[in-house]
Amino acid sequence: MRHAPSVIHPVGRSSFLARLLVVLAVIGLLMILAWLAWAGDIGQRWLAVGISLPAWATWCVWAFSVWRRSPVGRLEWRAGEPELAGWYWHAMARDTGIPLDGAPVQTLELHGVVLVRFPGFWLWLEEASGRRTWWPFRRALKACQGRS
Repeated sequence: MRHAPSVIHPVGRSSFLARLLVVLAVIGLLMILAWLAWAGDIGQRWLAVGISLPAWATWCVWAFSVWRRSPVGRLEWRAGEPELAGWYWHAMARDTGIPLDGAPVQTLELHGVVLVRFPGFWLWLEEASGRRTWWPFRRALKACQGRS
């Protein structure tokens, strides 16, 4: 892997994902309230309250649990010797990294936020988590993408 230095980038719960889920929840609630306001008869209003509101609340609980269970730790790219080179995941409680099989697949890239899929899990990576390591990390990620 050319020009990709070894780097460790901290991974926290994504504030971008949290804001996105809150915006989606608010939009969903506003749609239910609009349905209630414009519903003509009592049957449509009961449908809005009896089905839509519990479904919305269930989605909110699910979205919060997804955000709460998102991985927290450190993602490491080790450059150098071929037998040790690769991606490693460090959970907060562990000092040694767990080797990750396969190359990461970058599925979304926004300013300061990247969604990366490794076999078995997804990571929301943000520049705000580690500003000093962000650009070396992005370089390693791009070099890995170009290799496959």
